[in-house]
Amino acid sequence: MLVLVLLTLNVFTLFSQKALLCRAWLGNELEYIRIDTAEVFWEMPGYSPEQKKYLLIKDTLRLYDRYTTSRDNFSKRHITNYDFLICGLSDTAMVLRPINSPALKLTGNRNYIAYKERHLVKKALSGFEWIKFQSTTCRGDCPAQLLEITLDRKLKFIGGPHAFKKGGFYTAIIPDSLFLQLYEKLSLANLEKIKRWDQFVSDAPEYTIEVKYNNKTWHIDGFLLPTSMHELIDYLLKIASQVQLFESKEPFIISLGKAEE
Repeated sequence: MLVLVLLTLNVFTLFSQKALLCRAWLGNELEYIRIDTAEVFWEMPGYSPEQKKYLLIKDTLRLYDRYTTSRDNFSKRHITNYDFLICGLSDTAMVLRPINSPALKLTGNRNYIAYKERHLVKKALSGFEWIKFQSTTCRGDCPAQLLEITLDRKLKFIGGPHAFKKGGFYTAIIPDSLFLQLYEKLSLANLEKIKRWDQFVSDAPEYTIEVKYNNKTWHIDGFLLPTSMHELIDYLLKIASQVQLFESKEPFIISLGKAEE
């Protein structure tokens, strides 16, 4: 009977732990981890994201890769384990400590990473003036578009292939509630902490974002932008379909440059 009770408690503890773990987490330097029921999406600042399978072994989170290699003519299946000790887990925070060498390498030789629930890591953006956004096509149906949103809630939109509006020049006034969402997405992006890295991508849309705030221009471009920006990018990709667009009788230019030094 005692064995059955202990087994039940262990199973309950494991399910409770997994319920707390299964969400998106962000560190102070935008280290990102999203834990789903079967996979982990892992990203360190300045590096391309990775996806790995995982196991929960008591208080250890084990990420792992299974692979074959040409060194043995693909005849054997190899496994690399990345073991992390889970510390201080709650629904709003956790700490991961690497406890083997592959895990330590995955963290960039950090002894620990302190995470918070993703939506708790944000910084309000002050002095906002405008945001400009450009996306390109890919080999699929990625929308090509160029837009600008200014402080007075005005939207300028130029649509290319696969965009919500193809061709032409359009304007709109963004409703207050939708405009406030932009501020929220900008705060969640944590612009001043974002790092870009060299990328070699064969088929993906390229994004360019510029934001004018506090009398300076912030700029980033790339195929794979940090995960903390994904909600902002999703907002910008969809904004034209969520407002009433009016075709402009006169063409206009939305120019993109580089960040001010």
